[in-house]
Amino acid sequence: MKGMAITLMIVAHSLQILLFASNSSYYLMLPTRVLSHLSNQSTFIILFFAFGYVLAIMLEKNPTTATPRLFRIARNVLLMYYTSATAWQFMCIDGFSFVPDHYRDILLLSRPMPYSEFLLAYFFVTVVVTLLFRPLAALSSKRPAALLAIGVLLIASPYLGTRLPDVYGLRYFLGPNPQVFPIIPYLPYVLLGIYCRRRPIPVNWHIFLGAAAISAPAIAYYLTHGLTLPSRFPPSTLFLTGGVVFLETAYILAHHLAATDAIPGLRFIGQNSAWYFVGSNLLLFACRSAIGAIGLHPLSTMLTAAAVILACTVSLKQYRVLRTWLERWTRRWTTRPGAIAK
Repeated sequence: MKGMAITLMIVAHSLQILLFASNSSYYLMLPTRVLSHLSNQSTFIILFFAFGYVLAIMLEKNPTTATPRLFRIARNVLLMYYTSATAWQFMCIDGFSFVPDHYRDILLLSRPMPYSEFLLAYFFVTVVVTLLFRPLAALSSKRPAALLAIGVLLIASPYLGTRLPDVYGLRYFLGPNPQVFPIIPYLPYVLLGIYCRRRPIPVNWHIFLGAAAISAPAIAYYLTHGLTLPSRFPPSTLFLTGGVVFLETAYILAHHLAATDAIPGLRFIGQNSAWYFVGSNLLLFACRSAIGAIGLHPLSTMLTAAAVILACTVSLKQYRVLRTWLERWTRRWTTRPGAIAK
């Protein structure tokens, strides 16, 4: 599932960074607009669900080591955010100049950067899950249905969020800042991922039709409002429920692909999602800084997205080959007679 979401995200980022930002007329083209909206509606919901699913696996295998692993994940995600946000500011905003105040804002998380805001949300979700690890572990093992009930209640949290002030800290949980993914409205999908691992949902048409019914109001809104999504920043309840049918579709496809291994490349992307997320952002930011306001044709943009995915794949495989060679060389050197004495 992560492989599908990351691939769709790279395509959408390519459209948004290289196409829409330089020529808004392309946004009016039906295929590119719908593709971008599909990514906005589904990608991060799928990634939060996958995080919950993986968290449940961690709880099953070795709960005692889960908390340190979550702290490491949170640290790595924060470093990923700093890397991506700094690259956007340096290459695309400041034009390769250094403005200390801009980077201070990034360091203090006071000004979220576009195309990196999900990493910030992922960081805070990981922190919250780590702090609530014990009750989550207890509920997931004894009363997984309670997780689902809590998630349903949290879906209504955007109503509260729009009535709170946009203050530092609060904005990342419920606040109405237009550049932030507030994490509490998205937590239901983390809890749903935990539940689906504990109580696997069968793949059948009844579940799919139920998911479609939940998403139907959002889809109707989209079709009757000139192909405009419900409020995304901050997320409305309509927006949050609109992605359920796409999540179920990804869930069905993931089961099929896991059984047949039809597209192994998607599995590889999902297993290395952090590399693809940050690597694709850096490459797309570099392309944007190179072409400036000229922009690309939609076909060229799609080819660029494919080239970015290929570049991330080749670079990762080459890195692993080099690391394996260095490890073998180091092991061979350290095991030579007299190497320890030297």
